[in-house]
Amino acid sequence: MLTTEQRLALVPRDPGANGDWRRDLLRRCRKDPLLRAGVREACRKDVLFWVNAFVIQVDPKRKGDAGMPSPFVTYPFQDRALPKMLDCVYRGRDLLIEKSRQMGASWMLIMLFTWLWLFHPWQTFLFISRNENAVENEDPNSLFWKLDFILRHLPDWMKPRKFRRRKRFFGNDDLNSFIFGEASTGQANVGGNTTAMGIDEFSQIKEGYEVLHRTSDSTQCRIFNSTHLGLDTAFYELSRRVDMDKLVLHWSEHPVYGAGAYRVEGRTPVPLDRTYQYPADFVFVTDGSPTGGPFPGLRSPWYDEQCKRKGSARAIAMDLDINPSGSVAQFFDALVIRELQQRYARRPFFQGDLEYDEDLARPKRFVPRDGGPLKLWLHLSRDAGMPPLGRYAIGGDLSTGQGATPSVFSVVDRATGEKVGEYASNEVEPSTLAAMAVALCWAFKGPDGAGARLGWELQGPGVAFGKRVVRLGYRHIYYRESVDALNPLPSDNPGWVPNEKTKRLLLEEYRDALQTKRFLNPSWDALEECLAMRYTPSGAVEHSGEQAKNSPADARQNHGDRVIADALAWMLASGREAQRVEKPERGTHPGSLAGRRALYDAEREREEEWV
Repeated sequence: MLTTEQRLALVPRDPGANGDWRRDLLRRCRKDPLLRAGVREACRKDVLFWVNAFVIQVDPKRKGDAGMPSPFVTYPFQDRALPKMLDCVYRGRDLLIEKSRQMGASWMLIMLFTWLWLFHPWQTFLFISRNENAVENEDPNSLFWKLDFILRHLPDWMKPRKFRRRKRFFGNDDLNSFIFGEASTGQANVGGNTTAMGIDEFSQIKEGYEVLHRTSDSTQCRIFNSTHLGLDTAFYELSRRVDMDKLVLHWSEHPVYGAGAYRVEGRTPVPLDRTYQYPADFVFVTDGSPTGGPFPGLRSPWYDEQCKRKGSARAIAMDLDINPSGSVAQFFDALVIRELQQRYARRPFFQGDLEYDEDLARPKRFVPRDGGPLKLWLHLSRDAGMPPLGRYAIGGDLSTGQGATPSVFSVVDRATGEKVGEYASNEVEPSTLAAMAVALCWAFKGPDGAGARLGWELQGPGVAFGKRVVRLGYRHIYYRESVDALNPLPSDNPGWVPNEKTKRLLLEEYRDALQTKRFLNPSWDALEECLAMRYTPSGAVEHSGEQAKNSPADARQNHGDRVIADALAWMLASGREAQRVEKPERGTHPGSLAGRRALYDAEREREEEWV
């Protein structure tokens, strides 16, 4: 019995030679029933043989003879992709295809399901796309137009004798196999049962989460095919799952697109394709882009030309780079972030937990543990096991602690502008976390014995957190101020309140501090999250995942991340916020008994308001 490699060895892979070989094979099959039966059996056993021997494709974008119907001859990356797709159908496994555009992924999905429908009994397949026109209309880009085109160019002896064709339906009654198509409503295939589903351009489906959840019981195999469109899509969520089978189709694997591939080291281009002759006037792009995706820094002459034609960093990241972070209107400059990661990001000196007294919120000791929530980029003292004395600021962004997004605290050395600590956990509820945060502040105390200055986002979980901080008696905290006043003075209300204006101001100052290297951030993860910050249509700034509505725990007010924590820590460390000055009652000296009593009463009143 011939293997796939042996069958493919019989088929010329040069398009011209392949066309001649096909014409000769069809002529011989018409005359020889035994040969016809043997070829049909070879096709039944081998999808790659069938594609390379019988499938015809068309590309309307090409001009002249290049746009005419032509043999579909698979490239090496497609020889790898189709068997993997088939294996997921056989094993009943979901598959996610992350791709650059123009890699033939939709064609491969259609060819796979068509082959199974043609040659294998009792198979049912469903295509889902973003709308009805994308499933079927007269446009060659629609899925069922391609399927019709493939069937129309097969020899009659290969087609089903009992064949039914209706709108969004193909029936092979010889084998009781069927192909359906549906638009991407939230009710798609609810209650149905299929061998496999092909969900095309999944990131563009508005009802993505509904489709994802409602189709899970209808089949054991769903093939999600798409480019990225930001970080707030069900497709992006699937791409982060470690248990998901994945297939990456990057432009560099295409022999035409990847010809002349090169990288840039420093400012020097390094050709990777030794067989390619660059034009005499070719100019290498040496700016360090692309910054994301599976192959950052990789370019080619074809890629360079596509970048010029697209004219948008977002379009390049989305259509070519397979870079979900870059496929949003980014707030931070990706090249700056990548440079900072390469120059300053490093492994922490300590990772573990802070052991503390839960009633007094005072630190006991730092306990090393792999995978612990606390990372430190400084050395603890040998005698006390505590950070060195200094002037520190701690910024915090709170989540619900229910396993979704993390609560994050960032520790910054106010004297040097360096980030020296980071705490991130999604398993501790805000009130409990307050004691840890206060203990962390006391661990990072100054020469005068005062703890670190603490600021947090007062929104959603930040309210419960702030109340507990006040109950614990910690007062070296941020009090909010008016951003519109010429000389803003802090109020009696703790916590930073985000709105469109305050958030953009906070992040603009943090971005400027990173670019000018006044703030040095050694956390790779924290810098990576910067790439997820985007402009909204109104000009505000938000994390790309804030719009996801998949879970209540992911709701906007609960979306904690390292960027806000770092930005708040920098705000406190840089001294931009106004300093709160306690004012005793008129006529009393601050150091007198009456003055001290007035300050005590004022603190008690504020505490009662929070409780």
